[in-house]
Amino acid sequence: MSTGFLGTKAGLVADVNLVAQGIMVLAILYGLIRVKQRAVSLHCNIMTTLAIVNGILIIGIMNPSFFRALPAARHNLAGVNLLLLGHAGLGALAEILAIYVVIKTRSNLLAPPSLRNTRTVMRVTWVLWLLNALCGGLLYALWYL
Repeated sequence: MSTGFLGTKAGLVADVNLVAQGIMVLAILYGLIRVKQRAVSLHCNIMTTLAIVNGILIIGIMNPSFFRALPAARHNLAGVNLLLLGHAGLGALAEILAIYVVIKTRSNLLAPPSLRNTRTVMRVTWVLWLLNALCGGLLYALWYL
């Protein structure tokens, strides 16, 4: 019996994570619209917040779930297990890039803040993040629907 609120076989934590990720995808798209409208400061605040919230969700929700599923995934590298491993790798890369961009644009720790070389990394990051959100949604559907 499910303890979640979306009417699937998922538990509450998985449902909360799915909804949070969906909201974050919408926030990413809103942030992209705002930067195109030259609201750069708002865009930076949105993306920084998303990188932090996503990091918290990765550590608190997704990592424990991943490590529970990892033993089975290692012994059967096909189907949903392969998707799980790809999702974890792609998600880790997207989050690392997001943290890099936040540190690079908000501080002088990595180099003076310069958007010239960082825009490409930003674009790659948001594409990876959106692709990974789709992978996560597919995993949810395969496991819980």
